[in-house]
Amino acid sequence: MVLLVVACTGSEKDPVPDNPDFAAVSCGDDTLCVEVSAGDVDGLLETVNSLEDDMTVVLGAGRWELDNQVTIRGADGIRLV
Repeated sequence: MVLLVVACTGSEKDPVPDNPDFAAVSCGDDTLCVEVSAGDVDGLLETVNSLEDDMTVVLGAGRWELDNQVTIRGADGIRLV
């Protein structure tokens, strides 16, 4: 498994969305991308458990409180942003 972490911002061509959770980066039109709002631990776990190859998971800006580990397995080329 390869885990690639990237970060990017909007531009004039691709404007930043109005949602403050995803002000710096969002999925846009990417169909292999899932946005998980800040603090939505259940949503994160559900997303990680249903990952497919080459998917991107965008974590919303904010505070994340996890009381357990999150393990990504069974999918290749996952990007966590």
